[in-house]
Amino acid sequence: MLKWNVLSNNLEKMSRQHQQLTSQFIKFAKFSEDQVTLQEFNIKGIRTSLNSEEGYFTISFCQQTLYFVFSSISGSVLVENNMLGNVSCYLERKFSEQKYIKIGGFTYNGKGETNLTEPTNCDAISISHEFHAAYLICHFIHESLSDKWIEPIHNNAINNGAE
Repeated sequence: MLKWNVLSNNLEKMSRQHQQLTSQFIKFAKFSEDQVTLQEFNIKGIRTSLNSEEGYFTISFCQQTLYFVFSSISGSVLVENNMLGNVSCYLERKFSEQKYIKIGGFTYNGKGETNLTEPTNCDAISISHEFHAAYLICHFIHESLSDKWIEPIHNNAINNGAE
């Protein structure tokens, strides 16, 4: 166990960092909505539902609904015991039963810099940048449309005991 003063100081620091990371997530959610719903945005049909104050928001496109879920996690020694924002992206499936499939995610620091990089110049993608927010959303939409998330239908389910 940690000594009381160390424990208290750590938790106080974590609380402040969590608030900063939450603020970054809310900004990311608003930037995402602002960018992908612009009249001028070339990809039509993206809908958003902001619940960022509750720790998530949704994006819908081509009958796919994605949940972007925020949490803060305790950083490793590599980030000097700082908290990181953690965003997990879940694809909602409603066919036989409602379930959520994790299709990816990313972490970010207090400045909004993620652990993801741009493919052309390897610069860190930042959720604090409007274009990067839209880029991340489109990346996960594209990922959600992959056939690897389709579950195989077994003959048993089709026949349902018809034999």
